[in-house]
Amino acid sequence: MRCPSLSSPTMTEGQSERTIQVLEHMLRACVIDFGGHWDKFLPLLKDAQDKVKSIQAKLLAAQSRQKKYAGHKIRDMTFQTGENALLKVSPMIGVMRFGKKYKLSPQYIGPFKVLECVGPVAYISALPPSLSGVHPVFHVSMLKRYHCDGDYIIKWDSIVLDKDL
Repeated sequence: MRCPSLSSPTMTEGQSERTIQVLEHMLRACVIDFGGHWDKFLPLLKDAQDKVKSIQAKLLAAQSRQKKYAGHKIRDMTFQTGENALLKVSPMIGVMRFGKKYKLSPQYIGPFKVLECVGPVAYISALPPSLSGVHPVFHVSMLKRYHCDGDYIIKWDSIVLDKDL
């Protein structure tokens, strides 16, 4: 049975070269810092390299754990062209929207028709002329699927845009 690194040298060649390069840098620093007695400090270099490998393994485990935590609440939402969606309105402190303070103002306005999918998570919506100051491309997190049976939806006619938006 052959060693995997010997059967396909292209797979491990870059990794070996990088390891040799790191060891050379460490030895050069050791020779410069400790002069003629650098051979006494070789166990410290070996220990440092082992710690780096351990830290890298623990970082990979922590990254995968954080990815799992972050991905737990993500909804996979896609919209089809022509489908209706509600647009999320972010509440801002001190801003009057729809004649109400920010805590009582509606979270979503619409419905608006989805015209086109721009990327994996961005959509172009058909906005009315009164919202001409708003860019029509929205991230999927700003959209909510519209269900036709809602009296709780506030119409976009009552939106007044500020000049500083």
